[in-house]
Amino acid sequence: MPFNQVYPVTDDKMKVVFDKLREIKPHVKVWWTAGAQPPQLLSSGELALCSAWTGRILAVMKENAPVAMTYADGIAWGNAWVVLKGSPHAKLGDGGDQLRDLRRSADAPARCRHLWARRSARLAAKATPEQQKILVTAPENARKMLIINEEQAALYSAKYDAEWNRFQLG
Repeated sequence: MPFNQVYPVTDDKMKVVFDKLREIKPHVKVWWTAGAQPPQLLSSGELALCSAWTGRILAVMKENAPVAMTYADGIAWGNAWVVLKGSPHAKLGDGGDQLRDLRRSADAPARCRHLWARRSARLAAKATPEQQKILVTAPENARKMLIINEEQAALYSAKYDAEWNRFQLG
C-alpha cells in the first residue's frame, strides 16, 4: 500500500494487514521483542532479512559484522519529551499536569511533525553526503519511509491490540 494511503487506518485496511501477517507467519523465524535481537540474529547468519532499529544496526556495522541496511520501505517514528534541567520550563519535567496536557493537546502531533521536518532539514544541511546515508532524517531517506502519524497510531494500536495478541498466540 502506498504510504499516502495508510492513514486513516480503517477496519478494511487492518483486515488486509492481518491477512498478510497470517500468510507470512509460517515463514517468519522470529518476531523480535528486544532491540538487540535483530543485529544479533543478522550477524550470526540466523536471519537474512529483518526490521531493526537504525542505531543497533549501525553499531554492529561499526564492528564489521556482515550486515547492511536500507531505509527503503522503512517506518520512522520517534517520540520523546525532554525538558532540560535548569530550563525555565523545568516544572514541565516533573511529570505534572502541564506536560500531560501538552502531550494530549490537539495540535501536538502537527507540532511534532513540523519540528521533525525542521530538524531533518537542519541536520541534512550540515551533514556530509556520507553522513546523510545513515541519517533517518535525511530527506532522501525520509522519502523512502512511512512516517508514523502518532495520532493515528494511538487510535489503531488501542483498537487492534487484542487482535495482534491473538495473532501472536494463534
